[in-house]
Amino acid sequence: MKYDYIVAPGGNYKQIQLQIKGATAINIQNDGSVIITTPLGSIKEGELYGQKV
Repeated sequence: MKYDYIVAPGGNYKQIQLQIKGATAINIQNDGSVIITTPLGSIKEGELYGQKV
């Protein structure tokens, strides 16, 4: 998932959270990609940046 966030000086980037409305499942694959399942189908996001989960 590739998103840019601007964090104020002294801000805590670890507080950033994403909410995916309508998702019925979110799965992290062995290659680091993310599969988001919705009633309309699945979305595959590329490998996560930063700390691996």
